[in-house]
Amino acid sequence: MARHFVPHLLFWYWVSTQRASCSGDISTREVNVCDRRIRLQIRSGVHFDDLNMPLFASAVRQAVKPEDSVVDIGCGTGILSVMAAACGASFVHSIDISRSAVDLTASNMRLNNFTKFSTEVKDIFQLSDPAAFALTLDTKLVLMNPPQTAGPPLLYSLRPDKYGGEEGTIFYEKLANFIRPSTRVLIFQISLANRDKIRAAFHDKGFHLHHLDEQKRTFIAEDYSFCPGLFEHLIKLNQQHKIRFHDLAAKTDSGMVCDQKPKYQMWQEASMISYQNSISISSEGASG
Repeated sequence: MARHFVPHLLFWYWVSTQRASCSGDISTREVNVCDRRIRLQIRSGVHFDDLNMPLFASAVRQAVKPEDSVVDIGCGTGILSVMAAACGASFVHSIDISRSAVDLTASNMRLNNFTKFSTEVKDIFQLSDPAAFALTLDTKLVLMNPPQTAGPPLLYSLRPDKYGGEEGTIFYEKLANFIRPSTRVLIFQISLANRDKIRAAFHDKGFHLHHLDEQKRTFIAEDYSFCPGLFEHLIKLNQQHKIRFHDLAAKTDSGMVCDQKPKYQMWQEASMISYQNSISISSEGASG
C-alpha cells in the first residue's frame, strides 16, 4: 500500500498560523482548516497534543464530505468536532465519558459559531447492545482518536487517558463490533499500538482500511516514566514486532554517541474505514 507523509508545508502552515494565549489553566489555539480559521480553548484535565494538529487537519479535510452527519467518539477538547464542522459537516454529535470534556467541546463549537451540534456524556463501549445505539444515529462519518498506548494494567490506574490495553487495541476492537456498513470511520493510530491486530479486527467484520496520511513523532524513554514498567513493556512489544518504533540515537562520524538520551521515532497514521472496500473520500484525496 502506498504511503505518504503529511507535507512539510502543512506543518509549517500550522506553525505559522497558530496563535496561543494562556490564562490560568486555560489556553487558546487558532488554526486554519478547510479555508477557515478556528479557535480552540484548551483546559487542564482534558487531553490535548499540539503535535497532532497537522495530521488531524489533513485527514479531516480529506474525510468530511459536504452534508456529512458526524459522530466524534471520545471528543476530548472537541478539536475533531470543530474541524469537521469547519469542513462542511451538516451536524456533529460529540460523545465522551467525561463531563468536562463534553462541556469543553460544546464551548469550542459555540466559540466558532457552530450551532448544528449536540453533545452527550456516555461510555458507548459499556452498552449492552452497541449495535442498537449505532442504529439510532443517522451517521455518515465517525471520528475517533482513542487512548491507544500499549501498557501494563498499572497504566490504566495512572493515566486512563492513554491506556489502550496490553497492545493498545481495545477501543478499536470494540468499535469494530458495532459500526454499520453504511458508515465511514476516520481513525488515528499510533505505532505504539498493534497495527496488525487493529486491522484484523475490522477486516474480520468486512471492513477495509484505507491509508490517508501519516506523520513521524519522536520521544524519549523519560516521556513514559510516569508509569513504572511502561517503557520496558513497549520495548518488549517492539522486540516481538507487535508495535514499532526505532532508535534514533545520534552518532558522530567517529561512531560515538553524542546524545546521552536516546531518541526514538514512532508513527501516527490516519486511516479511513469503509465496508467491503467501498472507500470514498473528498476530491482532494491524498493530496493533503
